[in-house]
Amino acid sequence: NLFFKDVDINPNLIIRFGRKPTSKILCDFILNHSNVLLVDKYDIFNDKANTFIKSDIETFVTSTINSSDKINSNPLLDILTASQGNVNNQIDSLSINQMMCEGILIKNILALIKPDTNLFIGNSMAIREMDDLTVNLNKKINVYSNRGASGIDGLVSTALGISSVSNSNNNIAILGDLSFYYDMNALIFASKSNISLKLFILNNNGGGIFKQLPISKLNYDKFEKYWITPPNLDLFDIAKSFNVKYCEVKTVNDLKDILNRDNGIEIIDCKIDMNNNYKNEIVNLIANLN
Repeated sequence: NLFFKDVDINPNLIIRFGRKPTSKILCDFILNHSNVLLVDKYDIFNDKANTFIKSDIETFVTSTINSSDKINSNPLLDILTASQGNVNNQIDSLSINQMMCEGILIKNILALIKPDTNLFIGNSMAIREMDDLTVNLNKKINVYSNRGASGIDGLVSTALGISSVSNSNNNIAILGDLSFYYDMNALIFASKSNISLKLFILNNNGGGIFKQLPISKLNYDKFEKYWITPPNLDLFDIAKSFNVKYCEVKTVNDLKDILNRDNGIEIIDCKIDMNNNYKNEIVNLIANLN
């Protein structure tokens, strides 16, 4: 999302594997292309690909490699990898020590967690910011989400359920404060169980994603009340009432300490100013690279 719309490319053919991507920018690019080949082991559904091949990915790729000549240079690939490299370098240089915002916090968490960690990522802002500001990692992480159901209901319960059947103590959930608020009563049962889960709460006091909608620029006097819906949560008091541990994260060193301890269930308060312009700064920095 951060560089694709700024790169001038026109491939002869797009080969897509599996369901539609989550990126609206990429989906629009694919939709407007005249030659798209879809490869999927499931039947096609609600898709406008020009050509469909029903096959699993491994079989298709192996067959294609075996029947094609090797290409030693690819200008299109060079453009994309160069742009991705520039973006990666810029993202890698950012941390919550300078920018406490959702995407950078999630990026720092993913960089520090151990391989085979179970990561549940919340809907709305959380999963979009992870998609935008996370680069490829050289370690395996088990990522879960409720995106199929969408909405913000039941996210704490889902994260607790994953943790309850995990053989590992490395279980993490990253949720918005409204998502947490909707389902925090699940902690009543969890506090009585032997569950290890670190709940990182993106505490920006409301539905920060609605700040990205055009209505936010109309000076509508009820916008905050009816769209942002600030819950004004005191996570310390909430943790105390459910008999779970609490801490606040402000720096990368705080993150390291939190991720290196086993505290059963812990609420990690990530206080974020919804009105900061860090995401715009990051987008502008990366756009200038291309």
